[in-house]
Amino acid sequence: ECDEDFFEVCRLLGIDEHRLRSVLMQKVIQAHGQVITVPVDASAATALRDTLAKTVYSRFFDEVIDVINSRLGNQLDYTQHPCIGLLDIFGFEDMPINGFEQLFINLTNEWIQHHFNNIMFKRELEVYREEDIHIVFERPENWKCVELFVSERNPSGIIKLLQDRVTTPNAKDGKEFVDSTLNRNLKDVPHFTVCDPKLVQRAVQVKQPKFPNVKINIRYEECFQVSHYAGDVIYTVQDFISKSKDAISENMLRALQNSWRSKIADLFSKDASEEQNAGKKEVKTVGQHFKKQLKGLMETLEQSSSVFVRCIKPNAEMKPGRFDEKLVLEQLICGGVVSALEMRSAGLPDRVEFASFMREFWCLERRGFERMETRMRVKDIMERLIGPEDG
Repeated sequence: ECDEDFFEVCRLLGIDEHRLRSVLMQKVIQAHGQVITVPVDASAATALRDTLAKTVYSRFFDEVIDVINSRLGNQLDYTQHPCIGLLDIFGFEDMPINGFEQLFINLTNEWIQHHFNNIMFKRELEVYREEDIHIVFERPENWKCVELFVSERNPSGIIKLLQDRVTTPNAKDGKEFVDSTLNRNLKDVPHFTVCDPKLVQRAVQVKQPKFPNVKINIRYEECFQVSHYAGDVIYTVQDFISKSKDAISENMLRALQNSWRSKIADLFSKDASEEQNAGKKEVKTVGQHFKKQLKGLMETLEQSSSVFVRCIKPNAEMKPGRFDEKLVLEQLICGGVVSALEMRSAGLPDRVEFASFMREFWCLERRGFERMETRMRVKDIMERLIGPEDG
């Protein structure tokens, strides 16, 4: 059965079965002008297989996106042809065990939350400026948490540290990565917490009732905690190294470039042209690629006029007619809605249009003022009843 699956993969990839076996079961090393072939163990072969699958999937996915964008007019000048874009944002995640995927999902949320905070703060200031109101309130800030992930300078962020770790020969996950890399470099950085047994134990005790069907078993030596805008999250570093690798071996790349299926060969032809460029190639990692894409997304959002729609799940069972107040409140807090209300509350939360005010309180107006500008009519009523603005 396994052989049948293997032969089917060879057919789909357009690679000779002997060549593909060699790619997955052997490692090619170039040293002092010589090429040395070394067999790999089962775990290394499994990692090579997974890398091949992820890489092919990623290339096809990017190709599909490029085709869709080209059909939808991606070449248009949007300064001359405005458009409406829809962004479906990842939900903030705190799973029974948070790993590599949750780290990047929550980074995305953190950065977009920063964008949301900036927009809400800016809009508040614009309202006060239009009304000629001078007021000071604290600006919500979470950029230091974003920097904990994406910083390239000293101290380097988690993504850069992970990239450096991937390039280290025989790099390993687990306690060694946490102690020698993360804790050593980030222990004094805001929003990062070194995990100890008591911290992890308390977190598990709080989380276990939320996931009664899952046995939460994590080792504090393999964990670190990040204080996100939406709350504290403990991450475990299992498989961080293997999941970070975004580059395939040259032996595997050659096999794909020589595929008899033209589509497969075309997907990897770009790699061949890149290899001809001078200079040392930087090791590619999933984290660096993700950060680059996320940065591009944020630049697009900052140039746009954003409108936010918050979707709230009323209950975890997805049943009609049920409203879980605790669950809803958690979502409002995680989504920044509560902080936005607090920011408005710190300023002037009650806002009534002049026309609406006059419809309600016209009876308080002095005779002869009804022909004046609505704003001045409101001002006259308020000054007579509660005194002048600077009083």
